[in-house]
Amino acid sequence: MDDKKKALIADWHRRCRQSQRLNYVTGNIYLRYHYIVGVISIILSAVVSSTFFTQISYQAENYQMSLKSNNVVAYIAGLLSILVGILSALQTFFRFSEKSEKYKSVSAKYGALRRQLEFLMTQDDISKAELERQIESIRKAMDDLALNSLNIPARVKKTQVKDLNSQARKNSLFTEYDIKGTKK
Repeated sequence: MDDKKKALIADWHRRCRQSQRLNYVTGNIYLRYHYIVGVISIILSAVVSSTFFTQISYQAENYQMSLKSNNVVAYIAGLLSILVGILSALQTFFRFSEKSEKYKSVSAKYGALRRQLEFLMTQDDISKAELERQIESIRKAMDDLALNSLNIPARVKKTQVKDLNSQARKNSLFTEYDIKGTKK
């Protein structure tokens, strides 16, 4: 395998490594959002429900008491129930769970491509025709993933790419290509 093909494979490996990490991290972020919004909704729903039952019980026992304090509790419970509705609607609208699954699925596919590239890099006695066929297959798979992937948030991309660029790849096949994607 000539140096140009090895440099191409190394560059694609770097891109797959970055895309795999970016999609995985973004999937975890959306999963965290899903849990945060869901848990807050559940807690607020429980508070609103218990407040209404407490309010009904309190009114039945102390019908003669001042209605002013009961109104404050009712208003707070009403506002909390509106907040629960808003949070539930946001969770449905933003589809955090679905987005998380999509990002993690794309991450796994980039991982599979990365492993294919690693295997290809070890093939010293591969025929030129087979090498071209495998490179074309990997290129098509990378193009399809890029077209069907969700956008990575800029802040995630910035921090993760900086982190990845500061680390050498663990696979020694690519260490000579880790300085700005060129061979030493």
